Amino acid sequence: MQKILPIEEIESLKLEPAMAEHIRAGKLGYFESFEHHSLMTFAWDDPRGKRGKGAEVVVCLGREDLAVFCRDPEVARLVRDRMPRGQSNERALYGLFVEMLRDDMEGLDELEKHITDAEDAALKSSHSVYLGKIVRYRKLLLRLKRYYARLDAIFDNLAANANGLLSPEGERLFSALMNRNHRLLDAAINLRDYVTQMREAYQAQIDIEQNSLMKVFTVVTAISTPVTVITGWYGMNFARMPELEWAWSYPAVALISAGVALGLAVLFRRRHWL
Repeated sequence: MQKILPIEEIESLKLEPAMAEHIRAGKLGYFESFEHHSLMTFAWDDPRGKRGKGAEVVVCLGREDLAVFCRDPEVARLVRDRMPRGQSNERALYGLFVEMLRDDMEGLDELEKHITDAEDAALKSSHSVYLGKIVRYRKLLLRLKRYYARLDAIFDNLAANANGLLSPEGERLFSALMNRNHRLLDAAINLRDYVTQMREAYQAQIDIEQNSLMKVFTVVTAISTPVTVITGWYGMNFARMPELEWAWSYPAVALISAGVALGLAVLFRRRHWL
């Protein structure tokens, strides 16, 4: 018997006492093995970010029954559409997981393209919108890493078949599924490392822009400092003021100041400081 039910009806099954007590205590781990049942819990996610929080799924596999409990009605509909019909419980569960993961590698490839495009844009401009994208990508990939890591542990425990619920064929099927999921996990981890490098590149671009700005300020200060010194000296109260004895004193000081500033500007230009 195979059922898809709301998660609130999880106690409607005839469960063995230890398993029922485990559920009532709210101790739903990623995988629990009992004498006649295996209990699996995960949040169905995908690289496109269409599912995630609120998509909790609890799978109860028994010798005679298979029940899937969903918190989200939309996820329940997806499970109903993707679970194979007319097959044994282990085959139906295997088919459901295969359908769940079918398009994930393609989704990860699309995500990688989006990340690459965002990186190219971030290197051209340090606009704050790209920092927001980096943060979103990091959060999504962290969630995907946890999702695939949990599925990896579930498939590993199913293949181990500690309570003997699966046939030898079922053990082989879930071993193969674990290998497939492991590739998805590796891809998600590699993308997360890529986003970390992207963030470092973005920070490096900001540092370069800030250094360029500080360079401009430094050059402007270096050019204006001699002029400030000259005007400071000229503005001192001497016993005999230059402008009282020479009519061209003001223009002369102005020309000297302009000449010093221009000379420094030419020098900095030749040394590529400007």
